[in-house]
Amino acid sequence: MRIAICFTLLIFGAATVFAQGAAPDAKAKPARYIDLTGDFSRFVDKTAGMEETVRVAQFHKQMDALLPGFYAPRFGMTEAQYDAHIAKALKDFPTLRPQYEQVQRDFPKAFDPGIEHFRKQFPGFTPNVPVYLLHWVGEMDGGTRELNRKIYLIFGADVIASIHKPDELTQFLDHELFHVENGKYFP
Repeated sequence: MRIAICFTLLIFGAATVFAQGAAPDAKAKPARYIDLTGDFSRFVDKTAGMEETVRVAQFHKQMDALLPGFYAPRFGMTEAQYDAHIAKALKDFPTLRPQYEQVQRDFPKAFDPGIEHFRKQFPGFTPNVPVYLLHWVGEMDGGTRELNRKIYLIFGADVIASIHKPDELTQFLDHELFHVENGKYFP
């Protein structure tokens, strides 16, 4: 445990040294993200009442096209297990929807200030990876993910809605953005 804590502090310290070496007047590019949360909501509405296997097949056809390779089984999950996971997320969405839509509204108001907050420690920071906000079918609230040999920063609006309060978004963004900053020096 102590080794893990020391290693984490070492990585954070090294990244801080690298970041502080950046020119303070360097213009940071504006950070942008792609919001696919509405696509999920529209899909749920459009396919309500469909037979489950047909609905999941349509999910793969429509949602997979938005971010190819993302909605696929991981961590040893079979295709059938993952499809059951998707079916559950679709079925449970009406209950989650109010909180999910609140994240849709809150995230844009938190993202830019969150980037600016992070830049206080890491001047000039700009995510060097594509950033997405989407429904992560219950998997994670945020993190990096490799798709087709490219790294992405993904935010799961559904899990954010389930476990985070709106006033926690700054700290949450700091944590996830640090993964990207750290990845620049320690891939």
